[in-house]
Amino acid sequence: MLDAYCMNGLPMEADQLFENARSVGVHPDSSTYKLLYKAYTKANKKDLLQKLLKHMDQDGIVPNKRWQVVAILELCQVPYS
Repeated sequence: MLDAYCMNGLPMEADQLFENARSVGVHPDSSTYKLLYKAYTKANKKDLLQKLLKHMDQDGIVPNKRWQVVAILELCQVPYS
């Protein structure tokens, strides 16, 4: 379901599902964080990106080199505002 929200340009719905899952004890993995990062970046949702990065830190998710490359490439595609 999260994947469907992200792929269809529904970052707010994806965030709500993500937060609900966390609230019941679901611990996302790095793939989930990467999926959300890409969706939030594409939608230019800086507030959601900031919150996501805090969650990553809290969950002990350390991005590997490949994840960082994807993150940088996604940021390069965001229009300046």
